[in-house]
Amino acid sequence: MLRVADLLVEDGLTLYEDNRAHARAKLLRLAPAGRKALRVIQMGQKVWANALAAQMDENQLRAASAVLAQQPPGE
Repeated sequence: MLRVADLLVEDGLTLYEDNRAHARAKLLRLAPAGRKALRVIQMGQKVWANALAAQMDENQLRAASAVLAQQPPGE
C-alpha cells in the first residue's frame, strides 16, 4: 500500500503531511489535482449508476440496495 501512496504522490495526486499523533507515520491527503481527478471519477460513476438504475424496476433497485447494504465497508 505504501508503494501505491508513493506513486500517487509522484503523480501529484496526493501529498504527505506530518502526523502530530505519530511522528514516524505520515498522513496522506489529496492534492488539488487529486481532488479534480476524484470529481471526474465521481461524475462518471454517477452517470453509470443512473443509467444502470434506469434499466431496473423498483423491486430490483430495492433488492440491489439491500445486497449492497450487507457488504462490509471497503469491499
